[in-house]
Amino acid sequence: MRRRQRIVGGGLRTHHQTFGNHATWNAEYGYAAGSATLLTAGFGTAFRAPDSTDRYGFAGNPALKPESARNVELGLRQRLARHQTVTLSAFENRIDDLIQYVAMPTVDNPYNGVNENVDRARIRGAEAAWDYADPDWQAHLAASGPGTVLLECLAQREGFYAGRGFSRAAEVVDVHAETSYLMRLDLPR
Repeated sequence: MRRRQRIVGGGLRTHHQTFGNHATWNAEYGYAAGSATLLTAGFGTAFRAPDSTDRYGFAGNPALKPESARNVELGLRQRLARHQTVTLSAFENRIDDLIQYVAMPTVDNPYNGVNENVDRARIRGAEAAWDYADPDWQAHLAASGPGTVLLECLAQREGFYAGRGFSRAAEVVDVHAETSYLMRLDLPR
């Protein structure tokens, strides 16, 4: 009999010489609602100390505090056919002391700015992906928002290398495509 539920967890204790000890954790739960459907929920925390570039490099600020974050994510993974899956998820990240570059242009220096902590930030979004994989080729199409779309075609069945790709950046959408051929080589023994 197949297991219908899975729980995975982990923890980490980090010691930073400037910012001391910090504990982070992650917990995920999965429920197989049928032979082709998986429901997931994840919760976790994170810690990021400012590195030397944040503190002393371009726009450096030695007074920066470390970031700490909490994350929640809900997801659905559905197998459509033998080689196809669709994944949908929604997430929310809450970040304390987010490190952000703040532009402060002057007449003498139009590139002037400084890294500063943002007291609180909240990032909400959703992701969707379609995957196809068989022994001859793989394709992946993903979109996440707010703000990004990712398209990857990893290989083509016919065996000709398309070598075509495009990347477009805009204020709201980023699209990327790439293609490559999977070649098998049988060597004599």
